[in-house]
Amino acid sequence: MKQFLRVLLILILLVCFIGCATIMDGSYQVVTINSNVEGATVSLGAHVIGVTPFVGSLHRNEKQQRIVISKEGYHTQTIELTVRPNPLIY
Repeated sequence: MKQFLRVLLILILLVCFIGCATIMDGSYQVVTINSNVEGATVSLGAHVIGVTPFVGSLHRNEKQQRIVISKEGYHTQTIELTVRPNPLIY
């Protein structure tokens, strides 16, 4: 019986800690984008989400997100964002 309770306790703790990163850090990440060119368009995938200087929240569920910063007459910059586990949680 004690062995069963230990295993049950371990399983409960594991389930609790699986969602711990989302609880600690939330489902969204605040992102700030600055550029030397003010008013450059900031796009996430095919959607325009703002202009520089940009501050916004991006959903963390996406495995990889592509941000494109562009303005006519200037070189377009593409940034690949990837999700990484929080090392403080593990």
